[in-house]
Amino acid sequence: MHNRKTELNIGNSIKATFSDMSYKMQVSMEKNKYKQFKVEDHCIGCKTCSKVCPVHNITMENNRPKYDTHCIGCFSCTNNCPVNAIRVKHERSKARYRNKNVSVKEIIDSNNQN
Repeated sequence: MHNRKTELNIGNSIKATFSDMSYKMQVSMEKNKYKQFKVEDHCIGCKTCSKVCPVHNITMENNRPKYDTHCIGCFSCTNNCPVNAIRVKHERSKARYRNKNVSVKEIIDSNNQN
């Protein structure tokens, strides 16, 4: 026979375990965010990715994006690449989201405010 107290203890234990697992996954993702992107061969070296990055995490090396280690996971680089050459590793879709009410120039300008 189950009583309410037993159910609460089991529930809290599961929550604690889940929270711990979630935290560990989040920490792992934080440490490896810069490794989650793959630049495909059809990259044209236009530098849009480095210009739209709000934390200036992307530099260009040999006309290709190079990710530093302080990515915040906003995916602005992937969603604004004009030739769709930046992939998130293991992604299933090549679909991208662009807010048609905000231009790439507006994003770049907002990133360069002091």
